[in-house]
Amino acid sequence: MLIKELFEGVEDIPNPIGKGELLSISFSADRKSMNVFSKFPAVQSTENILTFENAVKQSLNIEEMSLSCRYLPALFEAQCAADIIRRMKTKMPVINGHFSGAMYYMEGDTLCIQLKRGGSRLLSMQKFEQALAKVINAQFSTKINVRLIDNPNEYDHYEADLENAMSQAAMSAPVEPVKEIPLTTSVDGGEKEFVTVNFSDIPVMSDGAEIIKGKRIYADRVKSIGELNEAMSGITIWGDVFDVQVKEIRNKKGEEKRITTVSLTDYTGSVNIKAFENQSDPETISKLKSGCTIVVHGKCEFDKFDNEFVIYANDVMKVNKKDREDTAENKRVELHCHTNMSAMDGMTPAAKLIKRAFKWGHKAIAITDHGGVQAFPDAVSACDEIRGKGGDFKIIYGCEGYSVNDVAKAVKVHKDRPIKGELIIFDLETTGFSAADDRIIEYGAVRVRDLELCETFETYTDPERQIPERITKLTGITQDKVDGAKSERQALLDFIEFCGEDPVLVAHNAGFDTAFIKAECIRQGIEFRFSVIDTVVMCRSMLPELKKHKLNIVAKHLELGEFDHHRAFEDAKMLGRIFIKLAARLINETGISDISQINAEVSKVDPRSLRPHHEIFLVRNNAGLKNLYKLVSMGHIKYYSRRPRIPRSEIATHREGLIIGSACSEGELYSAVRDGRPWDVLLDIASFYDYLEIQPCANNEYLIREDEYDNITCTEDLQEFNKTIVKLGEALGIPVCATCDVHFLDPADAVFRK
Repeated sequence: MLIKELFEGVEDIPNPIGKGELLSISFSADRKSMNVFSKFPAVQSTENILTFENAVKQSLNIEEMSLSCRYLPALFEAQCAADIIRRMKTKMPVINGHFSGAMYYMEGDTLCIQLKRGGSRLLSMQKFEQALAKVINAQFSTKINVRLIDNPNEYDHYEADLENAMSQAAMSAPVEPVKEIPLTTSVDGGEKEFVTVNFSDIPVMSDGAEIIKGKRIYADRVKSIGELNEAMSGITIWGDVFDVQVKEIRNKKGEEKRITTVSLTDYTGSVNIKAFENQSDPETISKLKSGCTIVVHGKCEFDKFDNEFVIYANDVMKVNKKDREDTAENKRVELHCHTNMSAMDGMTPAAKLIKRAFKWGHKAIAITDHGGVQAFPDAVSACDEIRGKGGDFKIIYGCEGYSVNDVAKAVKVHKDRPIKGELIIFDLETTGFSAADDRIIEYGAVRVRDLELCETFETYTDPERQIPERITKLTGITQDKVDGAKSERQALLDFIEFCGEDPVLVAHNAGFDTAFIKAECIRQGIEFRFSVIDTVVMCRSMLPELKKHKLNIVAKHLELGEFDHHRAFEDAKMLGRIFIKLAARLINETGISDISQINAEVSKVDPRSLRPHHEIFLVRNNAGLKNLYKLVSMGHIKYYSRRPRIPRSEIATHREGLIIGSACSEGELYSAVRDGRPWDVLLDIASFYDYLEIQPCANNEYLIREDEYDNITCTEDLQEFNKTIVKLGEALGIPVCATCDVHFLDPADAVFRK
């Protein structure tokens, strides 16, 4: 059994953790703590393990939860020890601080850990080496020795090493042609050398470059700091200075020296620039200040004292950095923008976003934080500051809400039928989640007559494609079971014949199953009309004591016994028994007789139990602002469950003065397009919104990397989704807006959201 199968009722389980194979579970005597032992094909990160443990603790309401990972011995490498030590800190407080900057490597069967700040004696007194070896043996089934090594005081050797590296860097520097360089006299009487430069691949101005050390730098290519992972000579880098440290020392000869370290980043990585000089020498790079931008030419070497690669500079120039610009002739207005008030998501204060938009010539910007409006005061102040200086700018107040559809109908009637009449309970197994791109591989159906199970129908169908491995693991359906089975057309015709004319189809999460039936009918050119009953909607209303309403959870709650979950026929039989119980209860309690009467009786549902999707609310006027405040307040006070949920019923009541957009890939419309829902369903969903959103494909590239979306393999697939949304807007006469779903100000800030 996989972890995701055991804990399928738990939200936010990281995908790699969910694939772990369960070995055993143990509980404390008071049932307040749990330890799960699981085997994994790859080493799991501490972050994923902690996320899983916290999710289980919250879901099961237990005090302690521990995931014990087991791996193959071949997966162990020295760096694995760093993550293990991080986890050990909770039980061995002595660890804290000792392993910062530590270096890990193997010598035979011995794991060597070189401590940058020392402390091996204290750790050994606490038997740390034995404790670490024991944990490694438990996780990787491999016995190793652990040795702690204090970092020696290298100052005695540092001067010689550094001077040697500097001399080599100077020798490797190419000889440049002598050029006349104009001199400008500085205020303090010294001379500053200014030159023009031409670096086409970095954002710096050509004029006003000041030579700080050495000569003017010529380079065909400027290397990214992120690429510095080995010793190299004759390289040129650039970046912003974020720290300058000057350390004065006296060597064994009694000579006074100055070590200058300039920390530099180009936002692909960071590196230290080092210089070793006599204290009597004129200052060069030591006079640089944080915030300036420099170009450096020199040599990259491994510094044994700092245990990292550093740059020994031959030439340094201070340059003027180009500001990013919006060069579009017609400026846009961003309608989907998050500030740092979008918890754990947005990065930038509202004032910075507004000032940047105004600088770029934009006339307005929408502030749409997740579930809240706390950024509005900051936004107002920034806008007032712009207007106070004669500028013209507007704030569009908004919010990206977590909407839940509490008005979904359990029954969609094509032709009314008695509840005790003939109904078809069915389930499908498919190759994936997209009705447009994936295919049915198994039908399972049961006829219910007078609330009793009658005839049955089951068949495999050949999808004429490979079944993904994850589907085989989930369902147990292998490729050999479907190869040579009924064709898609024949299986569909047989199913329709079993259902009869104008049937009532009953399914759990019926939108998914009926979408595949409709898509198959369109491909085969077959007309098939039917009514639909969704038992998920019925369960949400009739079984409010359950937090989740998956088929197996409902079956267990109603004490209907075990069944082979995720097999179409077995699921259909169990669903038939569930429906019979629910229908009998409705008849006894309300006296209804026809399926068309079910909706009125199952309209009450707890919004906190529903899955939220994103929607954008923009304020049109004062009435809209008041209604937005009401909806946000309701979400946090009345309907909060993990997130501030806003029911559709409340949106309908408080829609005046609001403009509602379809939001991002987490929105209801985009999700339906991604899942290949039929055109009529997409039209119905899109018609709710005042405008539809499309976003850059880069925003949604995570869908390509996700295992569960086999139908999304390249950027072109994402482009097709955007084209479908544009077509929906055209068909309904609804505006389609291109938004960016902004979460940070500059590209370099993206790393902080990872």
